[in-house]
Amino acid sequence: MMDMARWKHLFASWNPEDTRWLKDPKVRVLTSKLLKKQNILREFITTERNHCEILILLQQYFHANLKKERIFVNEGDVQFISPLVLETLLKFHLNLLEKLKKRMEEGVVIITISDIIVAELSNNGMVQGVLRAYTELCSSKEKCKKMYDFNLKNSPKFRHYCAKYNADPKYKHKDFKSCLDLVAQRITKYPLLFDAITKAEANHNLYFQEKKAAEVVKNFVGKIDESLSMFEIYKRWEAIRQHVDRTSIGKFEGSLFSLNDLLFQDSTDPRKVLCIGRVSYKGVEATHSLILVLFDDILVLFVFRGGRIYFFDLDKHYAVLNIQKTLVRKIERQNAVSILYNDKRYPDLVTVCFNNLTDLEQWNLALETAKKQPIGNIRKAPVGNSMSPPFNN
Repeated sequence: MMDMARWKHLFASWNPEDTRWLKDPKVRVLTSKLLKKQNILREFITTERNHCEILILLQQYFHANLKKERIFVNEGDVQFISPLVLETLLKFHLNLLEKLKKRMEEGVVIITISDIIVAELSNNGMVQGVLRAYTELCSSKEKCKKMYDFNLKNSPKFRHYCAKYNADPKYKHKDFKSCLDLVAQRITKYPLLFDAITKAEANHNLYFQEKKAAEVVKNFVGKIDESLSMFEIYKRWEAIRQHVDRTSIGKFEGSLFSLNDLLFQDSTDPRKVLCIGRVSYKGVEATHSLILVLFDDILVLFVFRGGRIYFFDLDKHYAVLNIQKTLVRKIERQNAVSILYNDKRYPDLVTVCFNNLTDLEQWNLALETAKKQPIGNIRKAPVGNSMSPPFNN
């Protein structure tokens, strides 16, 4: 499998883990700090090579070979991972590994790889596709594992295929589910390695070059984490949305606000969900569980009642707030905040309590970040579709 022409030269006769370089006279005169840097550079290159190997195994053994051997010929087209996702990641990482290999071959002492990293991660067209591919793969990881388990249980032919693969000593600890985890975990190692490279750099000029590369790598991995976080938030919002009573109506300043208004999407400027918080609200008669859903233009408060979710309608409070008019005041020595609606005609004040300080700070940061972005008009369904008539306050 590793002998295919596309990547044979990266695996057959080249091994970045070979330690013979340590005996070279040029290496023997290096200071301990520079020697440490050489070790970390080689660890980075080895990590990239191992990463490519795992991607190849996923593409070849759990996509191409399944089709070639007609494993699922009677079950339809079973795809554990999108072929486009795997090809996008492979193309990017094989290209990067090729350049790292050439850099190693320039001399026994590697001066830097930061220029390669910065150049590859600055190719915006390519990087955007890679970010989408990582987001899709990592977000669907558990679903892929369940599909694998289902077919392993129900398809004798696939079970035999996997048993043969897993019995090969070359692929010990590289079963399908382990490979998925390795792909997701390994990219988080890159920022740590580049931080270590930067700290081990003794050359003043190279230090700033390494530092820039470390920031680029950290930003790249951070964007993947951010995309995954947004995916999880959208999943949570979708679960909440499905339980919102469709007849529920909330108050928004001088009018009512329906679920149709909330779900309305302007094709040129769709509403985005940014953060979700679970809080408690101590009302006049009882304490209630609320959900705060922060969008890029509004903050919506929902209340649990009788197994369903409704727009917050207790004690004459508003359910929908324009985030530009929304202020938050933390209450000392409590995981609670007062949410103030700063509108002369429709002022409001509601106090809610979070489960812990971390949730409170995360939600507050999301609100403050959202308020820094241009918002414009609050999006609502067109007149006639919103079911939101004016109301007398």
